[in-house]
Amino acid sequence: MSRDAQPQYDAIPTSIAPTITDMKPGDLVFFIKYIGSTAITHVGIYIGNDQFIQALGGEGTVITALSSDYFKQRLVRVKRVFAN
Repeated sequence: MSRDAQPQYDAIPTSIAPTITDMKPGDLVFFIKYIGSTAITHVGIYIGNDQFIQALGGEGTVITALSSDYFKQRLVRVKRVFAN
């Protein structure tokens, strides 16, 4: 699988609506950089309790709340790689 967000998004056929209630730990969360854009620029892994883990260049790996103003507005899709 590619390290870039858009090819990861394109490679996974299964998707669910981006709602907190439908998400499970391990789901991939995909984001856009600019509101209104269709280009997927960032991906993280949902870990439960409104949080996801992401890699941020100089900061390394961090845990962030999906409800933060920035990410809440930019979440476009949730995809599940493995169905239970």
